[in-house]
Amino acid sequence: MTLENGLIHATTIAAVAYDGGALIAADMQATMAPTMDRLHEPILKLEEVAPFSVVGIAGIPDVLSVARLARMQFSAWERQYEKPLSPDGQKNFLKLVFDNWLRANPLFAMSSMLFVVFDEERKCGRIVSYNLGFVCEYSTGYAATGSGAHPIVETFEQNQYARTSPYEVALSFLGKA
Repeated sequence: MTLENGLIHATTIAAVAYDGGALIAADMQATMAPTMDRLHEPILKLEEVAPFSVVGIAGIPDVLSVARLARMQFSAWERQYEKPLSPDGQKNFLKLVFDNWLRANPLFAMSSMLFVVFDEERKCGRIVSYNLGFVCEYSTGYAATGSGAHPIVETFEQNQYARTSPYEVALSFLGKA
């Protein structure tokens, strides 16, 4: 992570879950460790894997391969059982895919993933965090991953104490508030 003109240059994926929805955002910058040289092509780090379900991955050069596999499996499930895979089912499948990808590619062991889904049954957004050690945890309110996540989490925490909702903080990051 580098600091240039007060701006953080590192992979950052942030998510906010709230009653009635969820929001996930990511930068499109790519860097090559250890030099942190910025690549010139923008990189997509978010991918929809099912209706109301998005994956954000930091540290993996080919996010689309992980997301496409998940999307194909979720679609096959829906065709076979004539109903969409539940958010818990999606969460468990993504954990399996992510774990297997990391085992097959140990150079990317520092990779991390956020899964954001709107739970239609509960009428709220949910965030699942996948990190080193293959830990899968539900987050409430907000989560961030990537090498630039620390300042984002600090900002969310500071605004929590100021009684600002994570949703309002997220909108301010996007310039909508």
